[in-house]
Amino acid sequence: MADEKRKPADQTGTAIVVAEADASGAPFDLSNEARIAAGKELFDSSCAAMCHGFEPVLFIGRTGLDEQYVYETIRVGGKSMTPMPPWGDVFTPEEIWELVAYVKSLGEW
Repeated sequence: MADEKRKPADQTGTAIVVAEADASGAPFDLSNEARIAAGKELFDSSCAAMCHGFEPVLFIGRTGLDEQYVYETIRVGGKSMTPMPPWGDVFTPEEIWELVAYVKSLGEW
């Protein structure tokens, strides 16, 4: 495929090929509607139900969030800055990027 990009090899030494790579480091375009919908589904079933609510005022209309920062906060948690728990053992990297895509769709980045 012409729009595929190669990522570094995984732990087995196999090259990872990803279509639609995003400049943020995401393995796909964060404005992809299907990815946003998948992120919303994950958010509604976990993040909204547990902490953020279904109308997450923390993200609606928000500006200036960095995609990589949001990804890392979901993956490793808020550390001592927020009570956000780490989700890196629950969600795959692709699912975390889908969550980032959804959060991004709520704001004005």
